[in-house]
Amino acid sequence: MRTSLITSSALMTLIILVAGCGKNDSPPSADAQNSPNPPQSGEANQVKPLSSVESELVGTWVTTTSQGLIDHMTFAADRTFSDEVTGFTSFSSTGTWRIDNKDLVMIFKTSTAAMIGIGHEQRGQIVDLDNATLVTEGAMPGGGQLKTTYQRVH
Repeated sequence: MRTSLITSSALMTLIILVAGCGKNDSPPSADAQNSPNPPQSGEANQVKPLSSVESELVGTWVTTTSQGLIDHMTFAADRTFSDEVTGFTSFSSTGTWRIDNKDLVMIFKTSTAAMIGIGHEQRGQIVDLDNATLVTEGAMPGGGQLKTTYQRVH
């Protein structure tokens, strides 16, 4: 039970930080190439420019949980994220992110954590964000709030 609770708490740290736009590096399909209305050059890969808040979020952030787990979260400018949690247990996740008002919304595409399903969407309110610090807060499963403070690595 204690390990499950600790793992749940560490996982919530990840989840609360929590599509956006992904990058598609594959060549156009034959159907797209033969379409009567193929996308114009550059049209298919247009990405909405980052807002000032989104630009501030881009980078790698780290926190250490009260259970001693270290969480490295990276937000990329193409609105993808990767997360690596290490310690007495470890897991990793990837997906897309966006900011919706003051909420950081993350949609998981891959995860080695059994509690996170592919396509899972998680929201966490951005309480504070500056050049050095990211603070998020969100609901924990089963009740309560979790507030997490991250420090910028780069």
